Amino acid sequence: MGRDLRGKFFLIVCVTALLVACSDEEGTGNEGELDAGDSPDVVQQEDADSAIEDADSGEEDAEPGEEDADPGEDDATTDDAGTGEDTGEEPELHFGSCFDEPPEGVELAPEPKPFSQGECPELEPGFNTLEYTDPDCLGGEWNPMCDDDWEREFMLVVPEDLEPDEHLPVIFLWHWLGGSADSFYERGEIQKAVDTQRFLAVIPEEKGDLQFRWPYSREVELDMERVDEEAEFFDDMLSCVADQYYVNNNCVSSAGVSAGALWTVQLVMQRGEYLSSFLSLSGGVGEESEELLDIETILPWTGSEKDVPGIVLWGGESDWCIVDFHEASLRLEDELVDDGHFFVECIHNCEHAEPPIEAEDDLSRYAGLWEFVFDHPYWVSGGTSPYQEEGLPESVPDWCGVGPGSATIREGECEPHSCQ
Repeated sequence: MGRDLRGKFFLIVCVTALLVACSDEEGTGNEGELDAGDSPDVVQQEDADSAIEDADSGEEDAEPGEEDADPGEDDATTDDAGTGEDTGEEPELHFGSCFDEPPEGVELAPEPKPFSQGECPELEPGFNTLEYTDPDCLGGEWNPMCDDDWEREFMLVVPEDLEPDEHLPVIFLWHWLGGSADSFYERGEIQKAVDTQRFLAVIPEEKGDLQFRWPYSREVELDMERVDEEAEFFDDMLSCVADQYYVNNNCVSSAGVSAGALWTVQLVMQRGEYLSSFLSLSGGVGEESEELLDIETILPWTGSEKDVPGIVLWGGESDWCIVDFHEASLRLEDELVDDGHFFVECIHNCEHAEPPIEAEDDLSRYAGLWEFVFDHPYWVSGGTSPYQEEGLPESVPDWCGVGPGSATIREGECEPHSCQ
């Protein structure tokens, strides 16, 4: 019987070899036709092969099975690495600090736009001036649509012991309704902040032509050119600072208080592709409205070209000063959630007043806010954050939380304040 079985096996091998030879001669393009047209003979041949292998070499079956398992494991590893699932490698590559070298393969920030007026003036720590000429006024002929030339001022704050090779983040700071660049500099302890945490601060001064200081209200809705002008002012400040200092383009942030926060959110919509993060301190967005003009209503959210992580902070349900900042902040959070932006929520109990944050160690009062900026360089995007895995750093107030509805409203006394 064993000799007969071997004879049958030899016959099957020969037939199989003949079939394979015919298949090779017909070409690989006919392999599918060969499979479809060979039953039932091919099926019988495969069954015989299987029976012989089971009878004569049961252990040998396990070895090809083990060899087949290896490619499968390799494929799974490749898939995990490609999608970031399970291995966690992809999110880790996108985290880091503004003071780190960017990981390979991540999206980097674009270079600042060129200065709109040609050559930048020489900048120095303190107040600087950018001069603008209305394009309608060029050519020397009087034009009834021609406005006067104008100037824009901003304060540049530089570490007192700045080293020539320091590659520093830049944070823009937009002041509140009754404030100024000077008052933001003093009350925000900005010189101490840049000295201890190493960044450049740019504090714009309002132009002085708007009732609410910055172009975020329906006061400008019918003429969005004023919004474009303010966004261009941001472009020009960044361009000139980067022209004369070693700026980290992957760490450009915008922070504002009250009126400045309302504008900061508008700037995220206008220039989100240049921003790595934002801080809204009693800010927000307005509702969609069909009314032509309501100066007490702020402009709505219209989206950003990039997911920009941020802090949304306000003073609770009674945070009101012309604008209902409680409702405006909640609307902003809803829009950020819908568009996939990561944010930290902070709610204190001091209404429309300075955030009641105490300084720690030898740092400035708002060190935790600046640390958020440094922890979210440009390549941290797609709604992700290191805080989702590591939790909030100690410098961030314990009444803050990650995401909407996460804050524990602060308890404690508040300093006297007035609407401003």
